[in-house]
Amino acid sequence: MYHSYLSAVEWLTSFLIVSMFAPQIKNRNYLIMKRSIVFTLLLSIFAGLKMEAQNPPGTDIYIFNLKEVKRRVKITNPWNITNRDSYDNQPHFRNANEVFFTSAQPDGQTDIIHYNLMDSTSKNVTNTPNTSEYSAHMLSRTKSFVVVRVEEDGKQRLWQFPIDGQESPKLMFEELEPVGYHAWASTEVAMFILGDPNSLMLSSTKVRNDRKLEENIGRTLKTRGRNFLFSKKTEKGNQEIFMIAGRGDKIRRMTVTPKNANDWAVTPQGTYLTSVGSTIWKINPAFDSAWSQILDLKDLGVENITRIAVSPDNTKMALVVDR
Repeated sequence: MYHSYLSAVEWLTSFLIVSMFAPQIKNRNYLIMKRSIVFTLLLSIFAGLKMEAQNPPGTDIYIFNLKEVKRRVKITNPWNITNRDSYDNQPHFRNANEVFFTSAQPDGQTDIIHYNLMDSTSKNVTNTPNTSEYSAHMLSRTKSFVVVRVEEDGKQRLWQFPIDGQESPKLMFEELEPVGYHAWASTEVAMFILGDPNSLMLSSTKVRNDRKLEENIGRTLKTRGRNFLFSKKTEKGNQEIFMIAGRGDKIRRMTVTPKNANDWAVTPQGTYLTSVGSTIWKINPAFDSAWSQILDLKDLGVENITRIAVSPDNTKMALVVDR
């Protein structure tokens, strides 16, 4: 699409230059036709550029088998569950057999897809024509999930959706926005609040006690047990990963990612996984003194891994890759 609009721009430029230096023509019909052509081309170009800006880059989601035994992590059997020239991102495991992810729709909106790994079936579980949903997370002990919803007026807030679609979605934490990302530990939630600077906010659905803990955090928020994890970028380009203990009164530094690392995740056994380009690296601070590479997806044609998710039972891993 980009090249077609570039060609149109080049043609229009040439047309205008020729018109400027061509002999003066007093034919009124010709002048009207020329203006009409220019106006139509400009409308087409700007419409195309707007569409380009609205459509996020194409990404795919791969699912892998994951096995962690005696400090070793084995990742096998790659499976591309999306495989289309569009935006599919932000995977989140409900369990080892079900995964939610954000998916761009033909109308330009994004919805949440529920994918069953057992029978390879998928279902659009938000399907909202006038709003977009991102970053789905299961809500513990319920049959519902929480998303970042971009509302019709542009507000980004957390909304709770029932999986079966039998009830209307509910707004959560009305005054907390704009939310970029979130993570859940039972009824407790950690939110990445967009701003200058971005900030980390903790709250709860049980007893509201909104607390701002940190600023200038990275986009990745994870949980291990009932503890939240977040990261902050260093001057050298690494990310320091921290764990929030208790109700936020203690923050412990866990590890530092390799330089130029992208997203990261942590397994139930406390092993951290991160990506650099097409490679996956791991470290367990309790046993390892340094990060080690455990996987390279170069043979699959992958150049850049942008997101990582691990299933609750530590048997599956999801990776998002650029197309």
